[in-house]
Amino acid sequence: MAINKGEIDELKAKLSLIYWRDNKLHNIEKVGFYNLKTMDYIEYPSHNYSLLDICNMGITELQKNCSLLKIDKAPSIIKADVSINNINVSLKSKRGALPALINHTNRIGIKKVFDRIKLDIEPLDNAIDDYWNKRLNKIIQEDIKMSHDTSPFKSIKNITMVPLLAYFLFKGTGSSDSKIQADSLWEFDNPTDFATWKNLLPNEVAESIIDKTVVSIRSKKGMPKNYNDNPTTEEDKSIKKWTRFIDGHYRGALHIRG
Repeated sequence: MAINKGEIDELKAKLSLIYWRDNKLHNIEKVGFYNLKTMDYIEYPSHNYSLLDICNMGITELQKNCSLLKIDKAPSIIKADVSINNINVSLKSKRGALPALINHTNRIGIKKVFDRIKLDIEPLDNAIDDYWNKRLNKIIQEDIKMSHDTSPFKSIKNITMVPLLAYFLFKGTGSSDSKIQADSLWEFDNPTDFATWKNLLPNEVAESIIDKTVVSIRSKKGMPKNYNDNPTTEEDKSIKKWTRFIDGHYRGALHIRG
């Protein structure tokens, strides 16, 4: 299975955490993994290894060592990647590719999120109406940077988009809350160098990246297979609020990438 730079760094980060725990460094006392319950990673079978060894591991050796220690990537239903001192943490390498932060989610899913976090969806509804007016009049294209002067979302980024993004990063998706949510993010430039690690809370993460995000309304993924533009159900009516027919497709799924 192919593995990208961010995933490689995440595995090296977990090996580094085990090294720091086993050598009583940086106040790392417990490191665990998830299978819908928290368990401690076992000790590395040999103590004759160093952070430099972890840093220099090729993919084959890295995967072999992680398999030995039962380290794996958390499933998509889980937002936390690891437990550090009994705190659920998401890991992020700054060297990885920019991810999809909200992936093709129609209004039904987003409305469920707003209900969970007790926020009004109306400001986002209005922003998406503005998005379509500007896009259909060729003022903007499909992708629009959140912080751009013509962005329909710029005026609601703090009251609406930051908490929405924080939820998707740490708490769940449009379908449901995550079975294991993340309490914070530990990001790093180098997974084996603790000096490059930084601990951030959900809103701090969302606020730090919000201006760099790119928003679009898309088709196919996130849209019903047999979308009906003459809706009769409340769910279809909800989807229609964000949907327009353009370039041969009905487009109504919110997509935000970093």
